[in-house]
Amino acid sequence: MTQIDLELKSMAKSALREYISRNSAIDWEQRRYEIAKDVLCAWYASGTIDGFSADAISSEVDDAVYVADTLIKKLREGGER
Repeated sequence: MTQIDLELKSMAKSALREYISRNSAIDWEQRRYEIAKDVLCAWYASGTIDGFSADAISSEVDDAVYVADTLIKKLREGGER
């Protein structure tokens, strides 16, 4: 392999790594939504939440978002170690 071939190969690998890195970034807002939704579904399925009044649902949604935020905070800390 010539020097030019080696440099092109190196540049291609570098570009591929950068592309994968940019496109595999975690969308934390999407994860937040998914986690909060899953928490609410689990609570309803387990019978933890009874009734469907607007006040009760609002409170449960706030709690589910809090759980999601707490989990995401821990996950992000783990990734930075």
